[in-house]
Amino acid sequence: MSQVRATCNNTEGSFTCACDAGYADNGTDYKGVTCTPCTPGQFKAVNGSGACEACAGGSYLNVTAGTVCLACPANTDSLMGSDAIGDCTCNTGYESSNGGVTCTDVDECGAGSHTCDAVQPEASVMHALLLYILMLSDVLT
Repeated sequence: MSQVRATCNNTEGSFTCACDAGYADNGTDYKGVTCTPCTPGQFKAVNGSGACEACAGGSYLNVTAGTVCLACPANTDSLMGSDAIGDCTCNTGYESSNGGVTCTDVDECGAGSHTCDAVQPEASVMHALLLYILMLSDVLT
């Protein structure tokens, strides 16, 4: 017999039960509630009779009975319902040099993948400024 993952309260002549966070009510068993764990890629943040929800894009959850999805690392994204950090892939303009989810900015000019005019030093200054702003936004969030 499985453990009921619910909070139950005695009422006059009966009782009520609500599934714990991370568990969804999928019917009834002999005690009036059947709570099943949310699968990886899904979560349920609060107690109650609600269903499990898919993790939003840009996040993942790799455990069962999860209550909160984890954010993908900086400069990565994932599809809705992702169940592993490996589902977080580098955003356009970024690449992983180690095969993992650490993504760094691609220097398209230096790599020769973009035609860059060497007479425009303000472009490299703007690129450096943009990188600095992005770094600050990661630190402040």
